[in-house]
Amino acid sequence: MDDIRTHTLLTPIRRPEAEGGDITTLSFHEPDVGEMITAAKAGGGDAVIERMAQLALSCGLDLPTFKRIKSRDLTAIMVLTGDWLGNGEAPAGS
Repeated sequence: MDDIRTHTLLTPIRRPEAEGGDITTLSFHEPDVGEMITAAKAGGGDAVIERMAQLALSCGLDLPTFKRIKSRDLTAIMVLTGDWLGNGEAPAGS
């Protein structure tokens, strides 16, 4: 079974209704090798961009939209998904 982890954004990503409206929650799946390779290519050697691309792919957002996430939300997302990306233990209850 897939491990899906959801984060409710503290600051929603504002989008026009024509683009699907505001984004208030993000659901992440563990990235597969193909997604990791795609993210590495997107990063072009920049580890931060690569990590953001991994997370964007994992929740189904394009990178420009993912870049609009506020820092407090990003911190929570990094904790939520950290064990998938080599950054510690799984969050409690996951």
